[in-house]
Amino acid sequence: MEDLTENYSKLNLALSVMHECFEPSQDPYTKRDIVEDIIFNRESDLSRLNFRRFYTMFLERDEEVITVSSLRIYSELAEVPLVATRFHYRRQGMCRVMMDELENQLVNLGVERLILPSASSTLDTWTSTSLHLMRGCSF
Repeated sequence: MEDLTENYSKLNLALSVMHECFEPSQDPYTKRDIVEDIIFNRESDLSRLNFRRFYTMFLERDEEVITVSSLRIYSELAEVPLVATRFHYRRQGMCRVMMDELENQLVNLGVERLILPSASSTLDTWTSTSLHLMRGCSF
């Protein structure tokens, strides 16, 4: 029970980071918070609202959650639809630290491709930086 409480607490912290960095996003029909459903891996009978296979990864320092990402793995393909870093820690390489570790873990799992959907205004961040995402693989 203690582990479950700790996990729930950390997921709530991850949700607060996402809400700090992204505009609220609600499903127009159910009015549910989509980011919350992703973070808490909520299941639904409706495929567009089924976030069962999502994982949440976060980077923390001294028990403070700094950077959070959502992740979904499909065998040899992974998708990272959301990445958020607290404003105070931006431009300090925190996202890179997390993405480097994520890359290592995905390679160990046999993932060959990584999808990073992003707004056109942030595309340059993912393509021109020195990130080594999925060395030797396309994304």
